[in-house]
Amino acid sequence: KFKMSGQLLPESSSIIDPEAIYRSYLSNKEAEVESIICEILQDIDIVIHEADRILANPNIESLYGRGIMEFIENRIKILNLRLKKKYFLFEDFREIESLESENQMEFSKVFDPHNHMIYFKQTFSNNPNKDPAFDSKVLRNIRVLLNLMKLDDNAFLNIYGIEYKAGESYTIITEHGVGDLERYNQFRLDSKGEWKDKEVYELINQLSYQIKTLQKVNIVHTNITAKGIIVSEDGRFKLANLCFLEIYDPEAEKKKKRSPSDTLLIQRLEPLMNSGTLEIENVWGAEKIALWSALEIIFSWTPNLNNIHIEYLEKLMEKDLK
Repeated sequence: KFKMSGQLLPESSSIIDPEAIYRSYLSNKEAEVESIICEILQDIDIVIHEADRILANPNIESLYGRGIMEFIENRIKILNLRLKKKYFLFEDFREIESLESENQMEFSKVFDPHNHMIYFKQTFSNNPNKDPAFDSKVLRNIRVLLNLMKLDDNAFLNIYGIEYKAGESYTIITEHGVGDLERYNQFRLDSKGEWKDKEVYELINQLSYQIKTLQKVNIVHTNITAKGIIVSEDGRFKLANLCFLEIYDPEAEKKKKRSPSDTLLIQRLEPLMNSGTLEIENVWGAEKIALWSALEIIFSWTPNLNNIHIEYLEKLMEKDLK
């Protein structure tokens, strides 16, 4: 028996379990995040569906007025607050390194002083030339990211924040990991740390799993490169550059009478196609070939792995990785 405040407690009284409380807390935070994700997806789907009906006018704000855009903007603010609670991001991020700028995109590393963690930040600005289709493009990408978050799969890059200011800017905060595949491969090359067969098979399996899982929900990655593959803290390989994720519905594309060659992904692979190396039938095939191309940096200096490289290419051609 336990004595507390002069009262005798029965032996059956349970002692508070901190781990159980923490698990319950996380479960509640995940439920809150999932709830707001579903609500925002419904709002965005309605707006985009209506905008798609008026193809001549991609400017969503002109269709709905500023009010609907501010409504979605506020929804995303709520999502951000819930993500901060879920991941204990109690302080503002501090920028520690500006990486590069490209067109209207800026990339940087940011630091969280509370968790002592580094994250990757991508910001898209609608300046200096105002793009009337900016909000339309941003909402489509946000829709893809929310669907990715709904999968709740640790195989994918973690998303820690989405910030959106209608007509002005859009920011994604993701895990940074220990670097990208290009730098990691260069480190191994410099230190003569040759890749082993088992490691390469694991790398291919992890990335192929991500591609196949995305395909099941009609999402395609249009810019797979070695620089866009992150090595996570726990040694996993994850597709990054989430701004290049797009919804791709083959049946819908047929109705639009667009060929696969109209897409950014296949356009990027045209040099391989024109050389006669590849014959790509659809976007899904192009995505897998882009991964094969990204892994060239590994196989270029490790001749002992050429058999795996050839085997992987043969599987792609035979469509065994569908």
